[in-house]
Amino acid sequence: MSKLRVGMIGGGGPDSFFGMVHNRAIALDASRELVAGALRSNPEAAMRAASDYGIEGYPTYQALLEAVQSGEQALD
Repeated sequence: MSKLRVGMIGGGGPDSFFGMVHNRAIALDASRELVAGALRSNPEAAMRAASDYGIEGYPTYQALLEAVQSGEQALD
């Protein structure tokens, strides 16, 4: 069975309590994987945070949603 592909908006990245908790919860569930995110309100910080997680980063939540709607990014 393929994993559910998850995108995260907000959370602040690996140095944020909320981001860390959500990332860890997703990682502990073998049926899901975090693949994309717009993690910070500052576009440069959002891209750095995504890189720290090893996921596809987006500078804004609007950019992430546009990528999903256009089919560029596949999330479930």
